[in-house]
Amino acid sequence: MESCKLFTESFIDACIDYKYLLDRGYYWESALNFVVTHYQLSKIQKNIMLRTIFSEDEIKERLAKTVSLNEVRNRILIVDGYNVLATISTAFLKLPLFIGLDGFVRDITSLRRRVIRDQIIYSSLTLLISFVSRISPEKIVFLYDAQVSGSGNLALYTRIMLKRFGLEGKAHTVKRADKSSILHRKKAVVASSDSVVIMFAEEIMDLAKAVIDKYFPMGNIYDLKKIISQHYSRLNNHVMLR
Repeated sequence: MESCKLFTESFIDACIDYKYLLDRGYYWESALNFVVTHYQLSKIQKNIMLRTIFSEDEIKERLAKTVSLNEVRNRILIVDGYNVLATISTAFLKLPLFIGLDGFVRDITSLRRRVIRDQIIYSSLTLLISFVSRISPEKIVFLYDAQVSGSGNLALYTRIMLKRFGLEGKAHTVKRADKSSILHRKKAVVASSDSVVIMFAEEIMDLAKAVIDKYFPMGNIYDLKKIISQHYSRLNNHVMLR
C-alpha cells in the first residue's frame, strides 16, 4: 500500500468535504457515499475516511473522556480484546495504521482471522500484558468475541500470561450483547478504538497506540490530521481541524 497513491489531493479534498458535511449534521453514510462517488475514491480510501474522519462534536466528546496511562493506575481496565490486539498485530506485520482526527490508531483491514491463524496475536498479547504490568491497574479484564474461532484458547492463554506477569485479572469469551454491557461498566477504563465502544464508554484509552508508540515508534503509521494540515496549512474556518 503506497501512501502516495492514497493521499492524493482529491482524497484530502474528500476528507475535508466529508468532515464539513458531518459538522453540519449530515448522516455519516450518506455523506461518505456522496464524497466517495464525487471524488471517485477507492475502497481503501473510503475505509480510511470512515475510520479516521469525524465531526468536531464527536472529536471533542471523545477527547473529553480519554484518559492517560497514569490515570489507569489502581483502576479497573477492561480491554476490548480483538480490537486492541488486531491493531498491535498490524504493527507487528508492518502494515499501515492510521491515526484518526480523534487521536485513536486504527487499521483499515479485518485481520482477526489472519493474526489468529499466524499466531501473531499471541505475540501481541504477550507484549500487551508486559506493557500493562508497568502501569499497575487494580484489575484487568479481557473480553473476546465468542463467535470468533479460537477465542477460547486465546482467553486461556491470556489468563496464563496474566498470572505470569503477576497481574490481577480475568479473560472471558462473551456474546456481543454481554460484551456491550460489560464494556459500559461505570468506574472502569475501557481500552478500545472501536467508535461504538468509545461512544458508550465513560472513560476510554487507546491502549494499542500506547504499546505501538513504545515498541514500534518507526511503524507504518499515517496521521490524518497532520497529512491534511500539511497539504492545507490555511483551511477555511468552516473546515478547521481541531
